[in-house]
Amino acid sequence: MKLQLPDTTHHGKLELGNQRNGSACGQHPGQGFDVAPFGTERVDAPAQVVAVRGRRGLEEVGARRPGGGAGVQGLQGTQGLDRGECGAYPRALPAPVSLPGSFGKLILAVMERIQSINPERIAWCCADRGITAEQLASRVGIARATISRVMEGGEGLTFKQLGKIAGYLGRGVLFFLEAEPVDEAQVHTPQFRTLAYQKPELSPKIKGLIERAEWQRAVYLSLREDLDDDSRPRFNPPELWKLNPREAASSAREWLALRDERSFDAYRDAVEARGVLVFRSNGYNGKWQIDKENPILGFSLYDTVCPLVVIKKQKWETRQTFTLMHELGHLLLYKASSIDDERDMQSHEGQERDANAFAGYLLVPDTFLHAIRDAERPTEASKYDDWLEDKRKAWGVSTEMILRRLLDGGRLPQASYTAYRNWWGRQESAILREEEGGTRMYRYREPKHVFGDTFVRTVLDALNARHITLAKASTYLDSLKIKDLHELERHYAGL
Repeated sequence: MKLQLPDTTHHGKLELGNQRNGSACGQHPGQGFDVAPFGTERVDAPAQVVAVRGRRGLEEVGARRPGGGAGVQGLQGTQGLDRGECGAYPRALPAPVSLPGSFGKLILAVMERIQSINPERIAWCCADRGITAEQLASRVGIARATISRVMEGGEGLTFKQLGKIAGYLGRGVLFFLEAEPVDEAQVHTPQFRTLAYQKPELSPKIKGLIERAEWQRAVYLSLREDLDDDSRPRFNPPELWKLNPREAASSAREWLALRDERSFDAYRDAVEARGVLVFRSNGYNGKWQIDKENPILGFSLYDTVCPLVVIKKQKWETRQTFTLMHELGHLLLYKASSIDDERDMQSHEGQERDANAFAGYLLVPDTFLHAIRDAERPTEASKYDDWLEDKRKAWGVSTEMILRRLLDGGRLPQASYTAYRNWWGRQESAILREEEGGTRMYRYREPKHVFGDTFVRTVLDALNARHITLAKASTYLDSLKIKDLHELERHYAGL
């Protein structure tokens, strides 16, 4: 159904855009309206009012005037994971036009300074991100005096200024226009709150990463629904909750159908083939990076339709592999979300103990250990790498992983295991200090490294099917430049 309003332009009418799944013009990618990306010009078509449905109905409105006018970017919904790119052209709207509620409020807000901003919501978001209002002003390029007046309930902001704040804080513009206090249950998902409860000391950057990962999963599910392709992986896990970690790992190996190749990419592909998205943080500074100094190694977000695992990029892929299987253990054994650091990977208590054991049995089954001869074990811990070199390369695991399995099986003294960890810790520190920065020569490949093959193929398929624009695909693929996006398409096409 279209809502027609009077229009003084030569196009003759103003229409509410047709809703279609997958346009992703707001927080819920599957609840958007068909719009062109920011800056796109269209001719010979009527101007449209484009909207996004939020949790309170019609919440997000922008006007698009074909072929003219400078756009206002960032019309977004009220909930917290918005990444809209709608272009807004106020001149397409005649005046006066009587529009109800939030619909009219946002149209008028586009055209004049906004006076109804709720400063408590800005303060809440700043606290959630671990910054002050003054730091927020500096980071979005707004005068501190202007922010101070807003926080004191004085002068408002322009729509462009509020859009900058909303984009930086990961909220929709209308989020800051609502009068009631923030309801955290509405802003953060249960999975997010689970992780924040487990690790109250989480940095604002990690919290932002969790939210972005959740939004990215929502994008994937929306595009998958648009493509209506039953061949895409579906999550249908085995029931493992009654089994001990050794039995559960054995069943999981069969479920994953592991091949002979045992690199991190091979394990990742096997997990994704079973309907679990696997993201890996970027090694470069940016919104998908987990800092080297941050102790977090990975987290998992349980979902009955599409669970998600996020792994910290590390120098040694074997570490990433163990973290992946540890997080998979949380998903399969307990159907739970979890966030883990180095202490958890060494824990002997509760669910962390079981997830560690699950990962160990899955990566190094008992049958593998039969090939190791204890009598050949060197007396010096520094020689263990050479002793187990063939095994760790063949199995795609670290020396420490094999030693841990031997320790748990009663075949290695605790003192020997500890001596190796101490020795390797010194070697690792020296290697990391000498490590030099890399190159971004192959920028077009980074989305696959970060989001995995399943996600990237889905975005490219949606682009090829014209469900999304090039600009939208770029947004979904870590703001990949258009030339790099075309290079990525050629890479997947084998050209």
